Amino acid sequence: MRATILIFTLLVASLASTAPAIAQEGHPLKGSWVGTWGPSKQHDNDLLLVLTWDGKAVTGQVNPGRRSAQLPRQ
Repeated sequence: MRATILIFTLLVASLASTAPAIAQEGHPLKGSWVGTWGPSKQHDNDLLLVLTWDGKAVTGQVNPGRRSAQLPRQ
């Protein structure tokens, strides 16, 4: 009985650990990040980063739109 519970627990743990690997799509350094930035919670600003990795450098935009800023190429 204990062996069956142990095997079942190990099977569930192994399946749960493979789920994040299956969910990964594309390169990990390509995509967007949304958050806030500021000196305090009362005075923070919304922030959107769109990042791309070309194999040598990370490039992208900060807050895409009319007032966007380009991330420099290193």
